[in-house]
Amino acid sequence: MCEVKNCGRKEFFENPYKKNDNNCQNKKIIKIDEKGMMIDEILYKNAKLVKYYDYYYIVSDKAVFTITTTPFCNAKCSFCYNKITYVPKGDYIDPDSLEFNNALKFCRAAKIKMVSISGGEPTLCPTTLIKLVEKCNEQFEFSRLHTNGSKLLENVEYEGQCRPLWEFLREKKLSEITISLAHYNEEKNRKIMGIKVNVNQILKEIASNIPIRLSCYMEKDGIEGNEILKYIHFGSERGVNSFIFRFSTDIPEEYALKSEEARSNYNAKSNIEYYRRMLEDNGFKLKLISKKTDSYIIILEKDCIQIVLS
Repeated sequence: MCEVKNCGRKEFFENPYKKNDNNCQNKKIIKIDEKGMMIDEILYKNAKLVKYYDYYYIVSDKAVFTITTTPFCNAKCSFCYNKITYVPKGDYIDPDSLEFNNALKFCRAAKIKMVSISGGEPTLCPTTLIKLVEKCNEQFEFSRLHTNGSKLLENVEYEGQCRPLWEFLREKKLSEITISLAHYNEEKNRKIMGIKVNVNQILKEIASNIPIRLSCYMEKDGIEGNEILKYIHFGSERGVNSFIFRFSTDIPEEYALKSEEARSNYNAKSNIEYYRRMLEDNGFKLKLISKKTDSYIIILEKDCIQIVLS
């Protein structure tokens, strides 16, 4: 039997040697077996216990190291997640900082294999992003960049070279780019996201070089009904075979901001089952249904195309 100490994340990563038992809770492990871990009469499945600097942490087997590079963005999406719940504030993340490197050490100890780089808009500081991708790919098996795509084709000065940002990201072995695209119609997409992005040109230049996933938030002014099939057709014709359609997120009240975006998210209760049935009626086969903390995740496939409803 041992103790599991849960401490504040920011304090831990800034100074893992510092112990402050006043801010920690001690939990008793009853047993660990093939069924999971029993801790204070709560059963944890598909997770492991990780010891790091004399503390124990419960880490999901499917954990993803998510990096919020910056709170700033050049778009004005009505569905912006950063305006729905609390996210880190401050300057663009420093890949050389003690806090970041302690986080990487923890990921190694926990054998976390995937990293997700997000924002705000992570491409707003392209040279730091390139360095960040390079550093992460020394450790993680899979790396994904989340972006609105607006800066991917712009030239960047880096290590004496001047090339489009996406070329540096490919060179640093970025695994995938997820582009947020609210609508396949460029003008409708501009109205929803508050920024003009030439997705046609982006896909033409990048899709054959770095795998791209298109991400669409299902809101009333965006994709509705059978437009989801047109969206998938739009992407697949341009070399995209991975799509994720996101629905409103049930964020607990204590973590939700009192903002217009949060209210919009609460009121945007799209019927995920309706779209699942529509896709199945059009030849997509159900591969997975899984319950997440705040939503369901449904995966369907047809030929080489994968669709995630979440």
